[in-house]
Amino acid sequence: MSEQVTWRTSTGDGAQHAYLTPNVVDNPAPYARTLCGLDTARWLLTEDTALRCLACTFAARSADLN
Repeated sequence: MSEQVTWRTSTGDGAQHAYLTPNVVDNPAPYARTLCGLDTARWLLTEDTALRCLACTFAARSADLN
């Protein structure tokens, strides 16, 4: 299964969040959660079926690398 992930600036917070296309962008309602406190973020349905904000995951990985 191959999804296309794009990065966009979300309205309101100016931070970049991951958008999974077309699933989440076309139909965000089933995926909407407030996992990182940002209502404007789109969410990525990961292969382990956990919903997480890819921006938070990316930030955590970047912190681990530094």
